[in-house]
Amino acid sequence: MDKPIFIIAILFMVLFTTGCNRQNVEDLPQVAFSTDNYVVFSEYYDVSFLSIEGKQYTPTTEEVEKGLNLIRAFLDKQSGIRDFSEYKTQIISYTNNSGEKVIYANYFCSTFGADWTKEFLSVDDGGNCFFNIKVNLQTEEVFDLIVNGEA
Repeated sequence: MDKPIFIIAILFMVLFTTGCNRQNVEDLPQVAFSTDNYVVFSEYYDVSFLSIEGKQYTPTTEEVEKGLNLIRAFLDKQSGIRDFSEYKTQIISYTNNSGEKVIYANYFCSTFGADWTKEFLSVDDGGNCFFNIKVNLQTEEVFDLIVNGEA
């Protein structure tokens, strides 16, 4: 094989196997924004471990605040939930199959040393120190409250 043709063939293969201008999901921002009390994961955060219907999106600060206020009002009427100052919150947002925006909030009072701002916490048992809940921002319905059990 002619040397220049061989070099061109190698360059051609390298360009097409590495992908021109292709960006890995891992390179995209995983966290949209955070405060001392909550973190909002972006639409690029892998939530394949959750059973959510629809498509992930990155919410605005206003949407997050609205959702958290609706959740807090709902939980104020429930028994068995600790004082909110004891919890940190992780937020994932998606649009459901009807196109309505939903916030999934994961609450916890202990991180077991994990970096809760980067790693989604999933804990078996633990009682009311761990719970998750959803809120539909269009209908303002709060639903799917799941409080962990005791071991």
